[in-house]
Amino acid sequence: MQLSRHQIKSMSGNAIFSRGEQYYRLRRVHSLTWEGDSVRADVLGSRKRPYTVTALQRHGELTVKCTCPYDWGGLCKHGVAVLLYLLDHGGSSTQKGLRARAGFRTPRVGRLSSQREGQGIVEKDPALEAFLLSGDDPIRLQVGISVKGLENITGKGVSFSLFIQHGGQTVKVSDLDAFIAPERLILHNHLPYFTALSQGQQHLLHMLRGFVGESSAYGSVQLRRMMPFQLSMLLEHVCRQNDIEIVEIKTREPLRLLLDPPIGLRVVVRSARKNQIAVAASLIDPLHPAGQGSMGQVFFGSRSWLFDAEHRTFRLMHPRIEQRFLKYFHLSERVLDARERQHFLAGILPKLKEFAEVVMDDPQAYTVRVERPAPRPCYEVDVIKGELEVALSFDYGGQRISYAQGGSQPYWEYGPEDDRRMIRRDIPRENEIAGLLVRNYTCVFSERSKRFYVTRTDEIFDFLSSHVHALQKDGDVFLSQRAKALYQEGEVIRPCVRVSSSGMDWFAYDIAFRRGGGELDIPMNVVKDHLDNGWKFVRLKTGEFIPLDQGAFARVADLLEDRERQGRLMLAHIPFVMEGLREEGVEVELDPQTRGLYDDLRSFNGLEPVALPPFLSGVLRDYQGHGVNWLAFLKKFRFGGILADEMGLGKTLQALTVILKDIEAGCALPSLVVCPTTLVWNWEAEIKKFLPATRTLVISNKDRIALMEQIPKAQIVITSYALLRRDIEKYHAHRFHFLILDEAQNIKNRHTISARVVKQLNAAHRLALTGTPLENSIADIWSLFDFLMPSFLGNYERFRASYEIPITQFRDEGKLKELSRRIAPFVLRRLKKDVIKELPDRIEQTAFCELEPTQAKIYAAMAEKARAQALEAYRAKGFNKSRMLILTLLLRLRQICCHPELAGVRLKHRIGVSAKMDLLKEMLNELLSSGHKVLVFSQFVDMLKIMRDHLEKEKVSFEYMDGKTKKRQCAVERFNADPQIKVFLLSLKVGGLGLNLTSADTVILYEPWWNPAVEQQAIDRTHRIGQKSTVLAYHLIARGTIEEKIQALQQRKKFLMNALVLSEETMAKKLGWEDIRFLLDIKD
Repeated sequence: MQLSRHQIKSMSGNAIFSRGEQYYRLRRVHSLTWEGDSVRADVLGSRKRPYTVTALQRHGELTVKCTCPYDWGGLCKHGVAVLLYLLDHGGSSTQKGLRARAGFRTPRVGRLSSQREGQGIVEKDPALEAFLLSGDDPIRLQVGISVKGLENITGKGVSFSLFIQHGGQTVKVSDLDAFIAPERLILHNHLPYFTALSQGQQHLLHMLRGFVGESSAYGSVQLRRMMPFQLSMLLEHVCRQNDIEIVEIKTREPLRLLLDPPIGLRVVVRSARKNQIAVAASLIDPLHPAGQGSMGQVFFGSRSWLFDAEHRTFRLMHPRIEQRFLKYFHLSERVLDARERQHFLAGILPKLKEFAEVVMDDPQAYTVRVERPAPRPCYEVDVIKGELEVALSFDYGGQRISYAQGGSQPYWEYGPEDDRRMIRRDIPRENEIAGLLVRNYTCVFSERSKRFYVTRTDEIFDFLSSHVHALQKDGDVFLSQRAKALYQEGEVIRPCVRVSSSGMDWFAYDIAFRRGGGELDIPMNVVKDHLDNGWKFVRLKTGEFIPLDQGAFARVADLLEDRERQGRLMLAHIPFVMEGLREEGVEVELDPQTRGLYDDLRSFNGLEPVALPPFLSGVLRDYQGHGVNWLAFLKKFRFGGILADEMGLGKTLQALTVILKDIEAGCALPSLVVCPTTLVWNWEAEIKKFLPATRTLVISNKDRIALMEQIPKAQIVITSYALLRRDIEKYHAHRFHFLILDEAQNIKNRHTISARVVKQLNAAHRLALTGTPLENSIADIWSLFDFLMPSFLGNYERFRASYEIPITQFRDEGKLKELSRRIAPFVLRRLKKDVIKELPDRIEQTAFCELEPTQAKIYAAMAEKARAQALEAYRAKGFNKSRMLILTLLLRLRQICCHPELAGVRLKHRIGVSAKMDLLKEMLNELLSSGHKVLVFSQFVDMLKIMRDHLEKEKVSFEYMDGKTKKRQCAVERFNADPQIKVFLLSLKVGGLGLNLTSADTVILYEPWWNPAVEQQAIDRTHRIGQKSTVLAYHLIARGTIEEKIQALQQRKKFLMNALVLSEETMAKKLGWEDIRFLLDIKD
């Protein structure tokens, strides 16, 4: 494939290619020479000196480099111009297989067109070739130039010709195109005559080729032209060569090049009108000082030349003489106005004095001292028609220069006539500061007045209250009296919360606004609108801005919003509100009754001991007595609370004791206990055991409608969450003394029917009993307190924004501390190891197993399928809509870890297909032979049935309980009473709540569950009051499976529960997509 324009464009990009192509068409490629495997060319760019492009051929590749600063990858425009030159003017057959590279490789370049290989001087003028190759005399080149054309050079340039001197003869090159054709120059290795020329002569031919323009035919001679800047390039080259000269094109009379002394410059400066001067310039020839004037045509370039027509000489000019200066002042006196005068005297005249002859009529008048102090901004702020006007100026070492008057004038003149000085303004810095006023300080610039304005009300306040301080860091701000009157530093509006009693449960409040020692008459809705708009101030009718105490108002809004019902607070709010307001320095006024209650709470030094019934004095342990005292405290102040003792510490007995105290005091209202169905009869049994004289009513399925009619006659009523949901309408007619929720985590989800119906019940006091107040989310806490003390934590949206999101998503420790401090008085939680020293500690261990080969293959296939389906569903529907599918996939993996049969896999036999089942068999054999009694828990009923089959086959006595078991208490009693029954198989959900199985000392959790609290409840069936042995708990985990990932997630959930109830450890989020990716090893 031949090198093409398309390939060059792909190496450079469209924009660079277009500019390079323009350079090539403007004939800016000059002086192309080959040196072995490389080619060099000069390309005229945007600067005076050309850029040099080098193309190096090595190992079949061409690397293109350029001296320009372009460094963005690919070819630069100068490289493009050179490649296009080579492409259009041919190449060598030796270039076959050449590959071009400009930052990357390009397609192969094939042989260039062969049509040009036979053209040129070799065929057209064999006599000229013989002439060049004859003899040993040196060859001289002459460039003929029209002197007449030099004197009257125009935009068309000056004509030139080429002559060759050799062996005493001179030959004019009649066909310049053929002689210096590009293909002949590129293929010079195949032209013996070309090697006879010196490097300088070869360079000249390349230069002339670049100068060639459109031809003008005069008979058989073709005249070529060069532009003035090209002539300057030619002279610069010729002055360094001994075998090249410039001659007159017709007479061939030599034109001299004189380098020294250079042509100089004379500048005449004189006073003109007021604050104006006249300046004129002329060239001077040190060799002919008498002949002043223009002296000839000037050719500017990297080195400038003057053609002295009289002496037929090109004279080198002083290098510091600039074309633009001569163009403006040469042989023409110019009068400079004040602005031009300053620039000339401060910036140009000192430089001219360094090399030129300067003639001044009054040297002292043109001597100025230029100073360059750093500008310091000054801002003068005034009030115009209700808006702020800012006049900007700059202090330069004591001289104030207005931004409006200075404009773009670079110098500022001041001082007496005999000591004139000029300040060199830093205009870029001035414009930068002016831009900052617009960008950072909400100012608008007026082109008419050249001043800045602040128009919006909130922006005026921000400017006066904060922007002024920022501007004063690096400048000076001057406020007019009118501006000062708008804003007084240090004065703020602070809220005062006034609370008064309006009943036993609720307290009314309102907010007053105070400034200093006085109260302001500002409507609440005005302040609220300002706060809602994000404004930090209130503007009085006088126009004055007064800042709002942001911290105080934010605290008031945070503490009071969503807690009030039509301007009311609960008693439970008072301590938290008062503490928070005091921390923020907010003034609070309480009426006498409210002050009395508040003082009682503040002076609280400890729980008052409650006198216990004699028959319970020896039953309740010390920590249980403390719990009773705490419950009595809650009752006294009509607070709700959560008794969150760890399972097995006797929460039921503590609650019954408080109920009994009020029954003995003559309370006629019944108390209602709501608990899971499995614990209804456990409550009845506890009441019969400790409170046998109490009238107890159990609402069960059988005849429950008739039973409900007896509620007013009962002292304690017991029902289940399931029945309460069905009968809630009938409960509306009753009022209860205590409403106690056992296993209150049943209402953790605020959306469930259970959570909604219990909040409809009418009771004087509410208590929640739970060993796990927080199972999955901080929202559990909100739902519990929404039952205990509605509005105490505000509505859920407010709670989520204030606490749930900051804590779970951003790990905001401050919010976690605030929430913990707020609920702490209403939560009591004790651990077994802290309060019952005689209770043996339990030991928890993890027993790992490796999946059996068949089991591992089944698991791997399912895991791959789960990953693919989960990712596909997530991408197609999002996580929320894919949740059920993903949880089903996770369930299948967990089932395979337990036993492949659970996931529907058909097996020929059960031997050797479940590693975990084999491990369980081994553990049971060892435990039972050592005399241990074991509880085995599993979530999967089908797994329990497989275990049951094994125990029956091995003839091991055991008890069994799942959701369908009817007489559960009988099974519990048999297991506890019969030492021959060594194993109890239990469903994790059914057997994990309310059962007392202290006869066992070992617990095996066959598989992990998402919520670690559920596992702890299962262990607590035996690790509770009455246990005399050390409890061993084993967690069976299949290594390298989802079960290990579940263990990691369990640790996060433990931290979440403990953060609000026990300590301040790290919180964790709910199970989300990132957790799913972690569980399934999804890498995408």
